[in-house]
Amino acid sequence: MLPAWFNPDNLQTILSGSVLVLAVVAVLAARFIRKVIVKVVMLIVLAAVAGAVWLQRDQLSECAATCECQLFGFDVAIPEKERLATCTGS
Repeated sequence: MLPAWFNPDNLQTILSGSVLVLAVVAVLAARFIRKVIVKVVMLIVLAAVAGAVWLQRDQLSECAATCECQLFGFDVAIPEKERLATCTGS
């Protein structure tokens, strides 16, 4: 289980920032890496990581309705004050 401050709202903000950081790293990699093959591989890896982070962010926005949130397989606790009436004691 992740720490309590890793709630869905905080994680959405963190993941959005992570996507922006990955975009900046991709631009820097494209600018400074000289070898074309390394550049293409690096951009593909960064795009894949950014895509995975973005998908996890989208899932966090929907998980509050089901009261079962996970981030890359780790359980995310929903604070008591933010739980819906449909949550069953989790």
